[in-house]
Amino acid sequence: MNLITTSTSLRCARPVAPPVITPRRWSRIVLCAVVISTLLQLNQQAPVQAATCVNVVVDSSLEEGSAWLTKSSGNYPLLSTRLPHSGKQGAYLAGANNAQDLLATLLKLTPNPSSITLTFWWQIQSQEHSRFQDTLTVAIADAQGKALQNLATLSSREMSNQWQQRSLSLTQYGGQSVQLQFHARTDADAATDFFLDDIEVVVCN
Repeated sequence: MNLITTSTSLRCARPVAPPVITPRRWSRIVLCAVVISTLLQLNQQAPVQAATCVNVVVDSSLEEGSAWLTKSSGNYPLLSTRLPHSGKQGAYLAGANNAQDLLATLLKLTPNPSSITLTFWWQIQSQEHSRFQDTLTVAIADAQGKALQNLATLSSREMSNQWQQRSLSLTQYGGQSVQLQFHARTDADAATDFFLDDIEVVVCN
């Protein structure tokens, strides 16, 4: 019986010498570490600041009424408990033929804001079924009441038994003292009721 012997040769990888870190390479490593450490510290020390937003309307819910100017051609009060959106009372304009009513408040707006946004809740109930001549105009005037811009107009055509919210930009008036005005006007036929509440002007810096 012949025995066959097979020899297997094992090859071992040559040991790899560790990289040589020259003084020049070492200085680059140290510089990178310093840069990374500095960036991390700056990121921790300078967090992103969130915008600060403030409502500048005094008595937004119309509960007190002291900050609001009211004028009525019919000499009736414009702040009413009839149909508030929140709280105990809101504004009730017109509700009669040939009405000319004004609800206004003074705003002192900070300069250079990122945004200024007017929001208000409104509801319109009307007896008109055609023509739709009765209107509620949102306007900006100077501090003395001189008209500057009509922002929006709602009419009896938009009558609804539900409260709705409207938003308008006032950013262009940053740094000024202005009046926010709501004008209600009706014609001689078929009265319209205009309700307002929760009026805010939010300034973000």
